[in-house]
Amino acid sequence: MEKNNRLFLDRKVFDDIQTRGKLYVVNNEELKEQYRCLTLELPYVENQYQISSIPRGVFRCKKRYSEKYGEHIHILNVPDRDMILIHIGNFHHETKGCVLVGDSYEDINGDGHLDLLNSRKTLEKLLSYLDDEFVIVVL
Repeated sequence: MEKNNRLFLDRKVFDDIQTRGKLYVVNNEELKEQYRCLTLELPYVENQYQISSIPRGVFRCKKRYSEKYGEHIHILNVPDRDMILIHIGNFHHETKGCVLVGDSYEDINGDGHLDLLNSRKTLEKLLSYLDDEFVIVVL
């Protein structure tokens, strides 16, 4: 059964180390929120390879599997970038331009920056709301 959903990534808090935001699954037909989780990314540094979050825009996505991350999401057609993923992780240093997901923030390692909690469980739930291919709108 097709779920017909899309993602919206709304970035909320920016600093020179990381970007925090919210990721929403919205039903395309009813424009109704289906699921929401938190995100952690690198700061935006002019879309530079492996040190920047991705630019704003609308991108195609598909579910993907790898040995390293298990099931995750591949964001396609990001200008001048490749292999941008939505995957598990807790700390800003665990991403090289990808989007990490979780259900709450806490400074786990005492470095003064908020980290994500329950990333694996959050990604599993997020994937359950999505078709194999869909769209993400990055705000």
